[in-house]
Amino acid sequence: MSPEDREALEHERRQRTDPLGRLLVGSHLQPALEAAAMQGEQELLGSHWPTPLQSDGKVHGKMRTAQGHPVGVRVTADRRQGQRRAGERYAGV
Repeated sequence: MSPEDREALEHERRQRTDPLGRLLVGSHLQPALEAAAMQGEQELLGSHWPTPLQSDGKVHGKMRTAQGHPVGVRVTADRRQGQRRAGERYAGV
């Protein structure tokens, strides 16, 4: 095999294994986000926030791996209380 053929084969293998890698990372990341220690840190951060926060509950979010691939997770989202102009929500935390 030529170096170009090996590189093409490596690229093809990476294309096929990246989705599996994302699922594996997500399956390890989600329990870590739901751990009691992480929940306590989130509550501590929210209690020290300068303005009151309103909980939006669990929302779907995306995190990026070191390789730049998005991993879908469910996280607790909070936002500033009140409404903005034209009914837009404040940015979340």
